[in-house]
Amino acid sequence: MSVVQLLSKTGCEPNIFILENQCSGELILAFEKSNVAYQKVPPNIRRRNSAERAIQTWKAHFIAGLSTIDPSFPISEWDRLVEQGEINLNILRNARVNPKLSAYAYLCGVFDYNKTPLASPGIKLVVHQKPDKRGTCQPRGEVGFYTGPALNHYRCVKYFDSKSRREKINDTVTFIPSSIPVPETTTEDFLIQAVDDIRQLLKSPIDNLPKIHAGNPTQTTIQQIAALFRKNDTTSCEPSKNDSTFQSTPVQNKIPYDATLGKKLLDVTPPRVFPDTPVHIRQSTIGKTRLQTYQYSNFSNHHRNFLQTMFLQPAFKPRTIEK
Repeated sequence: MSVVQLLSKTGCEPNIFILENQCSGELILAFEKSNVAYQKVPPNIRRRNSAERAIQTWKAHFIAGLSTIDPSFPISEWDRLVEQGEINLNILRNARVNPKLSAYAYLCGVFDYNKTPLASPGIKLVVHQKPDKRGTCQPRGEVGFYTGPALNHYRCVKYFDSKSRREKINDTVTFIPSSIPVPETTTEDFLIQAVDDIRQLLKSPIDNLPKIHAGNPTQTTIQQIAALFRKNDTTSCEPSKNDSTFQSTPVQNKIPYDATLGKKLLDVTPPRVFPDTPVHIRQSTIGKTRLQTYQYSNFSNHHRNFLQTMFLQPAFKPRTIEK
């Protein structure tokens, strides 16, 4: 089916044909005989014809498809892959009349992949042979190459039979993809790039270069975080001498160690209490010595000396202090 017949069938018959400046006389006679309007582009200005850009796009798409075919596919049968190439490209491109639709959907409707499955062009496959088409002891399948979908059949594909060199249709196939080498970046490429970067930096040095950390990036980051934590701990544990809280708040219950006596003495600091405060007892254990701190109202030096004498004993029973 020609392009004119396809467009006429879908209701998109063109009003005018844009032709090259150099075209055959037979084509012009056919247009004039059929009363078809045509127009030639200016000489040596092919970009005025939008079909030239479309042809370049189709060639690039079709060449990319030929690069992925099976290595054993007979390249002389490349013309059998043109139909699927057009279908794939029209599905990917937008229609000029309605950009919200693909070119295929605008001309032929929505493509149903369940009804008409697609595969990679030129891929090798094994086709199941029906019992009436093979012998009793013959293999159940034969090797072929996928050429495109069978649009007039439900869930069928067209394949090229290399033995009979004919194109057939079947509904039961198994695809056998071939491994295609993907370009990779080698160590030599990294070294060449590094040498080029060093040469460029030596030729034109940059002042504001980013800081480079040697070693494992994860380990370097963990070390930086640990250093920040250590810095914060040191700052929080050592308050500044200018801090009013540090100057005004005395250290209570400080227990220094006297090496001469070999005992732990208690430096009792009178707590801040209010009048009429009842007696409270707080017991704490340091080593094997039990310490008791008595807080009461009207604290005096006599009571303080008495408490110091009591706390020097290794153990004692709680006593009641009379005011």
